Amino acid sequence: MRLRKFFILVLFFSVSLAQDRGQKLYQEQKYDAARAHYDLILSKRDNDKAAHFGRGASAYSQDEKETALQSFKQALSTKDRMLQSKALYNIGNMLYEQQKMDESLAFYKKAMMLDPSDHDAKINYELMKRQMRKQEEQEQNQEKDQEPNKDCL
Repeated sequence: MRLRKFFILVLFFSVSLAQDRGQKLYQEQKYDAARAHYDLILSKRDNDKAAHFGRGASAYSQDEKETALQSFKQALSTKDRMLQSKALYNIGNMLYEQQKMDESLAFYKKAMMLDPSDHDAKINYELMKRQMRKQEEQEQNQEKDQEPNKDCL
């Protein structure tokens, strides 16, 4: 019985260390190596949501947006609420870059709901709401400026 617990513990630490190696490579801006590392993990454990997230971050840094998006979406099915929140946040950022404001706003909101302490999601959400309000006001002002002045007729 003790041997079995020990094995599980060792297995848990080896999985954690494997993820840490990928994070270290990513932080060192060795995105090719980090992505290769996550791909190796996924070749053995396709259901590893943290590895999908790491692969997504690496792919994004390599300007492979579609792969990044698919990887972040894979990470969403995790039970880890923090990981879900980070994946939602990153998808929100990607949608913002594509000028899909309403969709991006919804992803930031979901990220905040999962992790209320996520200050980045809160900031992006509020900034985007302000930007959208300002854009609406500008559009309304342009419409008013384009209306013919009935007093002059």
